[in-house]
Amino acid sequence: MNGTVAPQVFRRKTPLTQILEGFLKGDDGAVTVDWVVLTAAIIGLGIAILLAITDSSTDLAGRISTAIVSVLP
Repeated sequence: MNGTVAPQVFRRKTPLTQILEGFLKGDDGAVTVDWVVLTAAIIGLGIAILLAITDSSTDLAGRISTAIVSVLP
């Protein structure tokens, strides 16, 4: 090379290309997505715990009811 700079090829950006570049570079909604996923996980965990406890608590309530009825005159 004799010190000359090769000419650069410039591509004209179409509106669609500009929109896609802005969308891919932007991270404005990332925090919102994080909160939605975190909230969904907490709700799912709560439902799972509720389903696990429901059968046991119903059985316990039945046994308590039977014990109270047997003590009453």
